[in-house]
Amino acid sequence: MHKKVCCIFNYPPHYRKGIYMLMDKELSCDFYFGENVPGTLKEMECSILKGFKSRFRNIIVKGKIIWQSNTVRLLFKKEYDVYILSVDTICISEWLIIYGARLLGKKTLLWTHGWYGNESKLTQLRKKLLYLPTNGLLLYSEYAKKLLSQKGFKKEKLLVIANSLNYDNQKEIRPSLTKNNIYKNKFSNVYPTIIFIGRLEPKKQLHNILTTIYLLKKRQVNLNCVFIGNGSDKELLMKKAQELKIDKQVWFYGACYDEKQIAQLIFNADLCLSPGNVGLTSIHALSFGTPVITHNNFSHQMPEFEAIIKGVNGDFFKENDIEDMVTTTKNWFQNHPDKNAELIAHCYKIIDSKYNPYYQISIIKQALKQC
Repeated sequence: MHKKVCCIFNYPPHYRKGIYMLMDKELSCDFYFGENVPGTLKEMECSILKGFKSRFRNIIVKGKIIWQSNTVRLLFKKEYDVYILSVDTICISEWLIIYGARLLGKKTLLWTHGWYGNESKLTQLRKKLLYLPTNGLLLYSEYAKKLLSQKGFKKEKLLVIANSLNYDNQKEIRPSLTKNNIYKNKFSNVYPTIIFIGRLEPKKQLHNILTTIYLLKKRQVNLNCVFIGNGSDKELLMKKAQELKIDKQVWFYGACYDEKQIAQLIFNADLCLSPGNVGLTSIHALSFGTPVITHNNFSHQMPEFEAIIKGVNGDFFKENDIEDMVTTTKNWFQNHPDKNAELIAHCYKIIDSKYNPYYQISIIKQALKQC
């Protein structure tokens, strides 16, 4: 039976362009996007989607979306059989759509983080009450699926959709990537280079990268570091690099949206280090052949930590343990003195198998088939 799908998404982030375009091409979807969300995510151009209908306003209180204007009325459009939603349990309009759809005999899918493992009892109750009436959860991680299964949710209702970036463009760039002297010329040395790409914000704990470089230098292990991105912590990080007298080994490259240039920077780095929540930083690094190290407290992680396979394309250290972070980084370089073709292939493999829009569209089709 042909299903007309109504997608109500809180925002059209540019990094989801790939999966939205595939949905637009291969499914019968109409798209409604929110106009404002907390944060600084780059926005995609919605008009490229033939199924794009309109924008709505998110009503935000204390950084949380509590209402999405003009979305509940979509529940009463006869042409829609299924609704795909993507907000939080605190959003009242989402509750009305999910429970209203149940009463009207329509179907709902929730595209969500699901379960972190550190929820309070009240949050657990809210999530259970919101998730139970849905026809399926599109989850970012196997970890969330496992936790929800333990909470009594049926496994067939839990589908892992993972995440993706600009996969087609990134894969097209890969064959042109070669080792060059970008870091040798910048730093006037041949030390291995650590990279971080993303917002330079306190929650990322990026000062620990500088501390790691400093402590390893005292142990005769020399490294360079490049930060791609801007953010509120940039000045503090620059000051700390100077205080530790490692500023000549640190490059604050700034924000960059040229994927070819980003690809060269990542590919020529030896390791991506993310002291805080790794998120899409891991997907970006692995997409261009660079392994990733981050912390091991998965209840405090973003779901993309699952793309890292310990000892294969990255590693994990104990959360908030700087000494273990230093040791894990040192051991990585001892065990992988060269980022060879085999290691690069391991990085690509997980992206090509799961963290791409083609995998995601297959999961959405499976979910719709089950509705």
